[in-house]
Amino acid sequence: MTGRVVGNEPCPQCRERGRDSTGDHLMIFADGGGYCNRCEYYRSPDGEEREEEDMSGDTPDGLEAADIPSRGLSRSMVELYGGVIEYDTATREQRAVWWPRYKQGRQVGWKIADLTQKRFSSKGDGKDSDLFGMHLDGGRKLCIIVEGEFDAVAAKQMLAMNGKDYRVVSLPNGAKSKLTTTSQEFLSSFETIIIAVDMDDPGDEAAEMLAGLFGREKCKRAMLPCKDANDCLTEGQDKEFFSSLMSARAVMADGVVLGSDTWDAVLEEHHNEHTAGIPFPWEDLNTMSYGSRKGELDVWTSGTGMGKSAVMRELIHHWSIQHDTKVGVLALEENLTTTILGQMSICANLPLHLPEVRSSVSDDDLRGYWEAANANDNLVCVDHWGSVEESRLIQKLRYLASGMGCEYIVVDHLSILVSETATDGDERKNIDVLMTRLKRLTEELQIHISLVSHLNRSQQSKSFEEGATPSLANLRGSGSIAQLAHGVYALSRNQQDPDLIRRNTSKITVLKNRFCGKTGDAALVQYDNETGRLSPSTITLEDYRDGLSVNPLDQRPA
Repeated sequence: MTGRVVGNEPCPQCRERGRDSTGDHLMIFADGGGYCNRCEYYRSPDGEEREEEDMSGDTPDGLEAADIPSRGLSRSMVELYGGVIEYDTATREQRAVWWPRYKQGRQVGWKIADLTQKRFSSKGDGKDSDLFGMHLDGGRKLCIIVEGEFDAVAAKQMLAMNGKDYRVVSLPNGAKSKLTTTSQEFLSSFETIIIAVDMDDPGDEAAEMLAGLFGREKCKRAMLPCKDANDCLTEGQDKEFFSSLMSARAVMADGVVLGSDTWDAVLEEHHNEHTAGIPFPWEDLNTMSYGSRKGELDVWTSGTGMGKSAVMRELIHHWSIQHDTKVGVLALEENLTTTILGQMSICANLPLHLPEVRSSVSDDDLRGYWEAANANDNLVCVDHWGSVEESRLIQKLRYLASGMGCEYIVVDHLSILVSETATDGDERKNIDVLMTRLKRLTEELQIHISLVSHLNRSQQSKSFEEGATPSLANLRGSGSIAQLAHGVYALSRNQQDPDLIRRNTSKITVLKNRFCGKTGDAALVQYDNETGRLSPSTITLEDYRDGLSVNPLDQRPA
């Protein structure tokens, strides 16, 4: 029974006793052997089953304590805990350590740990055994609990090296041990319990289990300098190990963190090159928003025909081509060809969807634009039209991020996502649930989502299509859109303005900015009918508000 665990199976011995309802108690090792750390059932690699053997607590003939050089353990400490050494009869090298098993203070068997490889077996009654080392004498103020027998002996030895003699016990069957009533009563008698289990996920789970049993006010977790106590000893970290015990802190509930434990996270974030985000293509907007960042959800909105899709096309190109970032696109109001053609148009600086432009473009030119749009292989599209059920949407977005490596994702648009699944009164609720899941997804996967949302009809004297600036209250469907978004950006322009330049100029207003709080009119972008592109406008915001279409300074004689 050696090597790494490769799977789990039902334990036949546990099943006979009416246990193992989950069917995973028997650990299966790479060599084919099996072992259950609940009932000590053992199956050798050749399939032979080994029953528990009744035996007294007598020491096996010819075995006695000794130094264990491979583990850095001294004879006196091994002997203190009742360990004896088994040798290879041919080489006289140490082969295994026999550690005693106790139940209610009486020795009932042995746990045999192989020293040449990760392998273990047992003799006698190993079921419901006491904490290892619990039978030893000592005080009742402080108890240190570790994860294995070698760790217990190593911890005791390092304490002696630092002039201390605290009680040290270990879990009888590793991190997943179930404590007997006797063991629980023993630990409950101490004023303080220092949990010095392994520094890994199972160790974290064991610490949480112990804190739950004995109270977080009594239990403290030691953050070891190495993986476990025995490693601390063999790597000469005895002083550091002792220091970790003395600086042990209360075991925090899952998700609860002391502010004084956050320095590493703060330092990492300070040096994170993506903290400032990827800048937008329009510098005036960056001045106010500092760009778009992973872990955030942005909402873009406007009245009908204001240019939301054009903005999304520019952002997709900007992220995928200019900043070499993989971008996922879920455009629910256009087919796959339209999405790709939009990106090709940006690369060509031509509105390729127009018949007169299409007729002037050869197949070879078209191929060149197609290759340019996919030059970095960063564009990943979902071929879907119309609404999509919420759970399937989340699956698609999760696959775009985890399966395809997309760091930025565009979803166009929110209303169609819920249009076919909403009934009277359900749309608001559906949007609330969806926004919450999208927000959680950005943080969990550290991705950025830009979501297009529509507006309610304007109740003002001037409609959005006539240039009215939207507010957060105008977002259609639910207040959660504004509440959960990091940034909300609104486009507005007067589609009927008699002035051609103003008619093709959209104002970008920042309605919400959680990153730095700056809001208000941010930038003007101008649509060029010849190129089909959105570019920074030649008009300043002041001139735009005053009704001018050209900056007066540009009209001065040369």
